[in-house]
Amino acid sequence: MATGFDGIEWVERQSAFQDAEHCRFVDEDFRGHSLDTLSTWRVQNTGGRGSHSIKDDDANGILAMLTGATIADEFILDMYNKRQVDPSLYPVLLIRAKVLDITNVEMQLGLVDVRAVDHCIFKVDVSVTGLDIYAEAYAAGGQTHTVDTTINLDANYHYYGIYIDAAGKPYWYIDGTLRVTGDNADIDPTEFFQPYVELTTEEALLKTIEVDFIKGWQRRE
Repeated sequence: MATGFDGIEWVERQSAFQDAEHCRFVDEDFRGHSLDTLSTWRVQNTGGRGSHSIKDDDANGILAMLTGATIADEFILDMYNKRQVDPSLYPVLLIRAKVLDITNVEMQLGLVDVRAVDHCIFKVDVSVTGLDIYAEAYAAGGQTHTVDTTINLDANYHYYGIYIDAAGKPYWYIDGTLRVTGDNADIDPTEFFQPYVELTTEEALLKTIEVDFIKGWQRRE
């Protein structure tokens, strides 16, 4: 099956017999009974009033994260700071997700070392820039890239893809189409990153993000 990454450097889906030079640093479909928060995933809810679950009666597995009904309450999913993504190894990250109620929310997803210090993400901040989905990068505490993808957030599933080349240049894809190309050194190639999903409610109402899968590959060396 063709993907939005086909034809870029080495990037293609590797079969079980052709991936000796590649590592799947994450391959999560959320098909279990509960989220593995002991060895793989960490979920953080700032207000302590939200909830998360692997949904029943949904094909192929869905992680639902529901904020509390408190202004600025947020849910964060990461890999317990197990930062194993090396930007110099041509990493690819693909996340399929949707926000059920898009009014008054902030969504961030992508690759993070320390957010707003070193990261490469898609960002929506409805109270600041409306429903516009931005491509954003930080390196060493400074913003190196922020560009409107020209795609607006809606209540449907979308494929969010990020590819980084060895020069630290990021490429942001939505639904298999390249939307934004960054510049060299937008991402610090000496840092390490982890997959990251965040949803914040800007009003005292429940907000839900559903994550269908998170998948990622990079070269071994």
